[in-house]
Amino acid sequence: MPVLAALLVSFPILSHLAVLGGMGEGASLGLVGLVTLLIVLRQSHLTRRVLVFLAGLGVGYGLWQIGQGVWAMQALPLFIYGALFLSFASTLRRGQEPLVSRIARAIRGELPPSAARYTRRVTQLWAGYFVLMFFVALGLALWAPLPVWSWFANVLGYGLTAAVFLLEFFVRRRVLRELSHPDLKGYFVQLARCDRTILRGREG
Repeated sequence: MPVLAALLVSFPILSHLAVLGGMGEGASLGLVGLVTLLIVLRQSHLTRRVLVFLAGLGVGYGLWQIGQGVWAMQALPLFIYGALFLSFASTLRRGQEPLVSRIARAIRGELPPSAARYTRRVTQLWAGYFVLMFFVALGLALWAPLPVWSWFANVLGYGLTAAVFLLEFFVRRRVLRELSHPDLKGYFVQLARCDRTILRGREG
């Protein structure tokens, strides 16, 4: 599993290097193979593993035959940003507890009103950010040269997301200064320990 985790983390950079080297099709087929591997590892029955593996081979072969395998690679950030947008935006509906509020409550317990208001605004921020990134990635996929799209999708996009995360982390400490805050490493540890049943939310 450590090898698989390292591959997941390094895949965007490897894909970008492949695109710059004129091997975009190969990067796309590698993505299909990686997704297939992840699904296979989640299956408990041998028959299902074989079926998923054969399906992955079929998808990869089909993309290679039609010469449009790059589509698979360009669809990945759209799927990621779209899924993240829906994850945050869907919790902003009336009667729902915002996603960032759920995470904060899972870590801290009940939130004071100031923290509840702040975490709702942060949920709105992330929803707006991810929908913006979705349309930028879509526009570049449709109209920009593949290397330009790759710079954004495989390098800049992840860097911007990390920068927004860090900026919010430090802004939170100033806005909610009346609360105690862990350092960055401690915050990641707390996130990892969150009870996933709490993250499902509750009626707001």
